[in-house]
Amino acid sequence: MLKTGKLVSSKQMIQFNYLRKNRFNFLIVTLILIFIFIKVYSIHFNYSYPMHLDEYHHIAQSVQIIEEKGFVSTNPYFAEPIRHEDLEPGFHILLSELFLLTGIDPVKHYGFLPAFFACLSAFMLFVFVNKITGNFWTGIFAMLFFASLKSSVNILGINFLTPLTACIPLVYLFLLMFIEALSDIDLRKLLISIILSAILVLIYPLCGTLIMPVAFLYLLFNPKTMKGFYLKIINSFAMEKLKANRLFYAKTTVLIIGIGMFIIIVSLYFWNYILLLSNKTNIINLLIFREGWGKVEIKYFIPYLYGITATVLASIGIIVSFKQKKYRMIAFFVFIMLVLISMFN
Repeated sequence: MLKTGKLVSSKQMIQFNYLRKNRFNFLIVTLILIFIFIKVYSIHFNYSYPMHLDEYHHIAQSVQIIEEKGFVSTNPYFAEPIRHEDLEPGFHILLSELFLLTGIDPVKHYGFLPAFFACLSAFMLFVFVNKITGNFWTGIFAMLFFASLKSSVNILGINFLTPLTACIPLVYLFLLMFIEALSDIDLRKLLISIILSAILVLIYPLCGTLIMPVAFLYLLFNPKTMKGFYLKIINSFAMEKLKANRLFYAKTTVLIIGIGMFIIIVSLYFWNYILLLSNKTNIINLLIFREGWGKVEIKYFIPYLYGITATVLASIGIIVSFKQKKYRMIAFFVFIMLVLISMFN
């Protein structure tokens, strides 16, 4: 093939087409992310301040961390010290670090943060779907579906930055690492997923807690995978294996340390719950907002909330995911979420 008077090999042509295709894909992803950013931030075009009361609460606690240079178990709205336990310290640390590093005004510029995290969540969803399906366009449609999700001051959503929405990109990353760790028998990815689950517990305890039964169900339906992990760990401690592959021994040691740290973090954090129970009847009162707690309490019918078409497509996706072992964890995750929505809607 001739180009500018020179012969271009077939290998060079393949590389050129690959680069051109990647640029096209990159352009599509970038345009969708720009669209999502504008869509989420559009509610702040005429009002730059936070839209939800919860956002003001989290801003106040984050600013308190900055002013006090550490955690203070008091309500930031009162001059006198009134005890108030911080149940989402990871999120408030994240916000305080963002305010300090960027220098943005916590109130005036907060509207940019939901748009940024919505883009981050959409991108992580694209990476997750594209990675497990191997199909670029499936990832693109997942991003568009994510952008179409509704938001309101009652159900919240991607238009607001709260601990739950801040967890979304980490949840997708956890699912990706956990699925790949089990399918590839990869201890490093398993360790990463454990660390991510610990971070989720610190940012939003309910979200970090809910992914645990999902992981348990996935392991329950994939006993061969767990057997492969056990054999790999046992073999790593054999003398011949240790001599032949010290790096693998180091990875296994790091894994054990990581699991230990995770258990310690979770134990200490739930000890905080136990201390809080001195003024509560039981732990359920900490996790569930019962009827009458809020002023706006509307029961939603899920298909109407997300749309009939989206619900039908999601149902098909659940069936397909459950039939394929590699994607079964997604089906478990959706099933548990639907059960919780049905119970507490």
